[in-house]
Amino acid sequence: MNLVDYLWDQITTGWASVFPQERSLQRALALAFGLVCGVGKRTVTRAICFHGNTQKDWSADYKVFSRS
Repeated sequence: MNLVDYLWDQITTGWASVFPQERSLQRALALAFGLVCGVGKRTVTRAICFHGNTQKDWSADYKVFSRS
């Protein structure tokens, strides 16, 4: 395990208890990674585009940020 993997695990270790479903957790982790690694302004749209998901429905990605 390298330093980046270790730090990412430390940052996101408690997220599993926040998301009721595994797929929601995986979506949130992917968006968070896109926000950290994306180029330009840190927007949800850029995080989605970072993973090359420009031609799919984005509503589920935006719901990650709108649900309580």
